[in-house]
Amino acid sequence: MRHLEDALQASVCCLLDLYEVRGDLIYFAVPNGGNRNRREAGRLKRQGVRAGVADLVILFNERVVFVELKTEDGRQSKAQKRFQSDAERFRHSYYVCRSLKGVQDVIDTELKKGR
Repeated sequence: MRHLEDALQASVCCLLDLYEVRGDLIYFAVPNGGNRNRREAGRLKRQGVRAGVADLVILFNERVVFVELKTEDGRQSKAQKRFQSDAERFRHSYYVCRSLKGVQDVIDTELKKGR
């Protein structure tokens, strides 16, 4: 199942690259997933890695948007739901997207807000 999310994220990043080249946004991925040994996990935690942070952070003019990518039957973890709640409490947009079209809709919505 994880490889489906990986493929979705790669496609989404190709789309985001097009918008970034046009100057519409800046984005980056948060590499929280994957298996790590205890030592590496501890080192990353000390460096600020936090469970539940969204897969992608997209910066629009004066706005930060978080995007969590899930497959059709994927579900958010408790840590992801907690991060969503915190992000929204600070008035940032947070979306769970299950397709490239879903992300395209988010971009369109957020670009319209900036006009």
